[in-house]
Amino acid sequence: MGAVEVHHGHRNAASHPAAWNAFAALMGLYLLALLAVLPIVAARSSQGPSRLAAFGVDALVALLLGALASWLGLWLGGRVGLGAPLLRARPESAAGVLLSAVCIGLGFGAFTAVSLWALQALSLLPGDLWSEAQRTPWKGILVSVSAAIKEEILLRFGLMTLLVWLFARLTRRESAGPGAVWAGNVVAALLFGAAHLPAAASVTTLTAAVVAVALVFNAIAGVIFGWLYWRRGILAAIVAHFSADIVLQVLFPLVVGASPGDAKSGG
Repeated sequence: MGAVEVHHGHRNAASHPAAWNAFAALMGLYLLALLAVLPIVAARSSQGPSRLAAFGVDALVALLLGALASWLGLWLGGRVGLGAPLLRARPESAAGVLLSAVCIGLGFGAFTAVSLWALQALSLLPGDLWSEAQRTPWKGILVSVSAAIKEEILLRFGLMTLLVWLFARLTRRESAGPGAVWAGNVVAALLFGAAHLPAAASVTTLTAAVVAVALVFNAIAGVIFGWLYWRRGILAAIVAHFSADIVLQVLFPLVVGASPGDAKSGG
C-alpha cells in the first residue's frame, strides 16, 4: 500500500477537523515521551534540585518543538504523500502494519547489536559503549519509549516532511516524486545520525571509529524509519524505532552483560 493510497492529503489538510484530532494524538504521544524519562530524572534528583528545574525548561522547549514538527507534518504531509494514516485506520488494518514494523525494528536492532559486539570483540570499538540506561532495564525501556516517539516526530514527521516538500518545490513538481522523498529521507537520516554523537560522547571517547559507527548505523536506521514513514506512516516508524531500541537498550545488554569486556572476563 503506497503513501498516496493511504495518506490522501488535501492541500488544506491542516485545517480539517481530522487533522486537529491527529495533532492532538501526536501531541499526546509526545507528552508521553517527555514524561517517560521523568522517573530517571527524579532518580538523579539527589544530585541537586536544579536538575529537575533544568528538565522542566528542556521539556517545555521540547514540547514546543514537538508541536511545530507535528503541525509541519500535518500541514505539508498531505501535499507530498506523507502523514499519519494509522491514526484514522481500522484497528485490524493497523495491526498488520504495526506488526511488520515491529519485525523490521527487531531485525535491525539485532543486526546492529551483533555488529557492535563483533567490532568490540575485534578491538575496533571501545568496550564501554553501554550507557547507564542500558545497564538498567527499566531505564532502558523508558529511554526507548521517549527516543522513539520524540525522534520520529521531530526528525521524520517534521524535518523529513519539510525536506521532501522543499525538494518537490525545487523540482517544480506539484507533488513529491520518489526522488524528492528519498532525498529528504537521506538528508534527515544523516542529521539523525549526527544528532546521536553527543549521546555517544556521553558514554565513551569520540574516536574516528566511534564517530563513523555512530553516523553509519544511525543513518541506516534513519533511512529505514524514513521509508516506513513514507510507505506506512509515522506510527509505523515510531513502532519500528522503539522495537530496535528495545533490542539495543534492554535485550542485548541483558544477554551479553553490561559490556563485552565484562562478558569476556566472566563478569
